[in-house]
Amino acid sequence: MIKAIAPGKIILSGEHAVVYGQPAIVQAVSLYSTSQLIANNQKGFTFALPDLNHLATLSITEVLHIKEKLHERFQRFRMNKLAIEKVITNPVQPFAYILATHIAKSEIQKTHYTALTTCSEIPVGCGLGSSAATVASSTMALCAYYRLKITTTELFNLTFEIEKFHHGSPSGVDPYITVHGGTVEFHNKGAKPLPSPPLPLFLVNTGKPRSGTGQCVARVKKRFGKSNIWSEFADVSGNMVKAIKTKNEKAFCTSIKNNHRLLSKIGVVPAIIENFISDIEALGGTAKITGAGAIKGEAGGIVLICIDDPPCDLFKKYNFELLTAHEDSRGVRTI
Repeated sequence: MIKAIAPGKIILSGEHAVVYGQPAIVQAVSLYSTSQLIANNQKGFTFALPDLNHLATLSITEVLHIKEKLHERFQRFRMNKLAIEKVITNPVQPFAYILATHIAKSEIQKTHYTALTTCSEIPVGCGLGSSAATVASSTMALCAYYRLKITTTELFNLTFEIEKFHHGSPSGVDPYITVHGGTVEFHNKGAKPLPSPPLPLFLVNTGKPRSGTGQCVARVKKRFGKSNIWSEFADVSGNMVKAIKTKNEKAFCTSIKNNHRLLSKIGVVPAIIENFISDIEALGGTAKITGAGAIKGEAGGIVLICIDDPPCDLFKKYNFELLTAHEDSRGVRTI
């Protein structure tokens, strides 16, 4: 049996702006997708996704067909003939795509079937990079099991390719950080390592947004694609980098607050989250969504909070869940 894990992520500054070539500050966190691979006695490749209550056994022909169909539907999306949420029609498809990408390797024989089980403690669809982490962990497990060599660049590229099927036009932040770990300044698919932030950060789950990342990115692009607001995001991220490097706690908190104001301006912070963040600020803290946010409904995914002591009574008032997580410095790996 082979087992691999990959971390989720939080964006400290620059979500959405990173799609327009501006920098983002991102950190890998200790919430993990776990994939394990074992020999399969059945005549086929089995994919088990217990979190989604989904199980499927596929032949090589079916696995290869799924890869072809994903490419076909993605091309229809790029031609504005299909919504991004219609590209992946079954949760097993990304994992079948990973296998199909490697199935031509001589080490993978049709008589050597395997069973892949992937589960995750990363809340799905809440801005923590769950889809990239599941792809990275399952790819790492597959390559380790079959003793296939894969570089970090190749692993990033494959994860990024599948992220496009989920989100349409992703920045590459999620694949990069789940592969490499740590805290980085991400810019144009490259990254510079940064020290850990000068203050502890708390994560609160406000619930899965009714709108997906791809939908949020598309709405923001329609309204602000040609706006100058992205240079304002870049300024905030630049100030946060300076604050992290100099361990300036006040400037770091100011950057979080300013990033929140910009996210509100582009319309991805639901009203109830605005109220919650206002309550945090009234207690002397700062907060912002981390991820795409939402363009409909009340849930906004994960909110990042910088405060001396987490106000648990306030979380209960809003019925939000406090998550326990810290920085992951290693990225995807076998265990």
